[in-house]
This record gives sequence, structure tokens and C-alpha cells, in this order.
Amino acid sequence: MPRWLPTAVLLLAACGSVTHPRLAVAKVDTLPGRIVSVTSPGPTGWADSSTGWKLVPAGTIGGESGTPGELINPQSLAVDDAGRVYVSDNKPTIVKVFAPDGRFLHTIGREGEGPGEFRVAFVATYGTRLVVHDPRISRTSVFDSSGAFLKSWASSCCYYMQITVDTAGRVYVPGMVTKEQKRMINFTRYSLDGVVVDTVSVPRPEQEQKDWVIKFGKGNMMSTSVPATPQMTSAVNPAGGVLYGFSSDYRIAVSPTGRDTVSLFGRAWTPVPVTGAWRHATVQRMITDQSKYTPEAAVRAAFQEGDIPSTFPAFDAISVDRQGNRWLRLPNATDSVSTHFDVFDSTGRFLGPVTVPRMLTSYGGLAWGRDELLAILETEDGVPVVQRFRLERTVAR
Repeated sequence: MPRWLPTAVLLLAACGSVTHPRLAVAKVDTLPGRIVSVTSPGPTGWADSSTGWKLVPAGTIGGESGTPGELINPQSLAVDDAGRVYVSDNKPTIVKVFAPDGRFLHTIGREGEGPGEFRVAFVATYGTRLVVHDPRISRTSVFDSSGAFLKSWASSCCYYMQITVDTAGRVYVPGMVTKEQKRMINFTRYSLDGVVVDTVSVPRPEQEQKDWVIKFGKGNMMSTSVPATPQMTSAVNPAGGVLYGFSSDYRIAVSPTGRDTVSLFGRAWTPVPVTGAWRHATVQRMITDQSKYTPEAAVRAAFQEGDIPSTFPAFDAISVDRQGNRWLRLPNATDSVSTHFDVFDSTGRFLGPVTVPRMLTSYGGLAWGRDELLAILETEDGVPVVQRFRLERTVAR
């Protein structure tokens, strides 16, 4: 036994006290082109979800039925620097504003196509400014926190997904691309005055992504991704640029434009098998859901259990908090009531896992505040609310 160990340590060991597993050390390499590669053989910050950071439920936002703050069909969410919460709601389309303590304050905009109006609202904030993108009428607008309309400009149509404003005040508006462009998504970056800055892209994966195609009626068809199939997964980096990775492997690229890579990060990963029970239950649930809108025979013909891969992908969504930490959501392989994240710091070092005691299924309905995560969820009675989760960064040693 080494002589330099303190007596207190020796006594603890002798008494059989609880010891924490040894944490890993990330490996940092410089690849050709000065690309920094960070690979973690295991957690470097905390060993498991019981000893590390936590997302703790901390109340809900949403008024009672019949009140101005009632949420009917919320679809997008944002938090400004003052802690105000903005929720875009449908039926009618309007943005509802709540104080940091959850009190309803007022609304912004209204449904329509005139100045300060919108048909669809995807929201983001910069400081105390609210940015609203409407893909239906191809327009992006800016308001102040009181609801005063400041400016709008013509932008892209038809891509129904969350928008982002980075720390430099550039608005990322997604747009459609063709296969010939070899890009999956193009983001046009605008200044808050509506001036085009440049474009940022997420490349298409080299591997073909498998879809189920439902054909019905005279020339009607629709498609959906095959469950557990690897996908190109991406997120806008609030510091500027994009993060993306094809989830057949645990490797994510960080790029200022989508056309050049400055760093890569990931962790050691062993694929989780897809069980026969999971495959069968998932297909039956999807058939039941889709048959509400499409002829059941056409759905059953398209949704084949044999198309589902034998293992789950490495991750299925990416999000970045206000401190630059990267949150990668893991596939829901066995736990149907919680959400599991792997957390990486802004350098790409794997800190450890975090489990949230709720199912968070859509990143369109998530937003990061200063020390909290907000998510659009439903109560047990099916009432939509914004659930707050307080981020506790303490780590047990």
C-alpha cells in the first residue's frame, strides 16, 4: 500500500465505504486539416445518472381552460434573456407570453397574413427580441417583448421545423434542397434586419435512409422513416454553425458552415439490440395510429417488421444548452416512461448520462433557459402544458 496515502483514505477503504467508479479521460487528437477529434472511452464528469447532473421537474406553464393563458395546440417554444417564455399556439395561431414565474402576460401577433400576423409560428429569441418564422407564407418577423411589430422579410417556405438565433444575432431559417445539391438542409442566415448573411448546410448522408412508403388511392402516397433506422441528425450550434452526425456511429461533426469541419466528438459505444417484442409492438402501434388517416390495408402493406434493423442507432436527436453543452438523446430501447441523454461539454468531452422522468419526444417543443429545460408535454388528462425542468449541475463524488 503506498505510504503517501492519507490515513483517512486508508480508514475509509478498510471500512468498506462506497467508492465511485474511476472516471475516464477523453482522448484528443488533431486530424489532417487541423480537425480536433475528441473521443471519450467513458464518462469524464460523473459515472451515472444518479451521481451527476439532473433535470428535476419544477412546475408547469399554461392557464386554466377558458383563460387567455390556456394552451390549445402549442407547437414551438422559446425563452428570452429575461426568462420570459414564448409559446406559439394554434387555433388560432398566436404567441402567448409568460413571465419567468409562469404568469400569463400577454399575446404577440395574430393569425393572418398582414404585418405582424402569421399562419404558422416557429419562434426563437435574441436578447429580448422575438423572431417568428412562418413557413406557410414564407415570411420571418421580429417583435419586441411587449409585442410591438418591428420588421418582417420574405424567407423560405414549406420546411416546418424549429428556427434558431445564434449568439451573433444571426437567424437560421431552414429551406428545402434538391438531391443534386448534396445537402439535407440549407439554413439561410439573416441578420435581425432581414439581410441575408450566408447559408449553412447539413450534408446528406452517404448511406441511403430507409423509409416506408404508403401508396393508396389514385397516385396518393406518403412516407415515414423506418423505426430504429440510422438518420442524419443535426442541430444549430448557438455559438454559430451546425452539429451533425449519421447515427449509425457515435460521431458528431462541428462545422461553421456544414461544408468544413473544425472538430469531431463522440464516445465509445456498443449497439443495443432491437428485440422482437419491441419490433412487433412498435409496428402495431404505428399501424393503429396511421390507419386513422390512411386505408389500413395500405398501411399494413408498407409497415413490415422485417425492415427494422437488428440494433438501435447511437442517438436520435441533438440539442445545445446556453452554456454550449451538447445533449444527445438516446433511442428509447427499453424505457417507455423516461428520456435518456448523454451530455458532452462545449469541447466535445463526454461528461455523463442524464435521465429525465418524462418522455420528451420532440426537439421542436423544447427550449433551454438559463438553468432550465422547458418542454411541451401533456398532462395525464391530455391537457397541453409547458413542463419546466430545473438543471442541477451538482456532481456527487
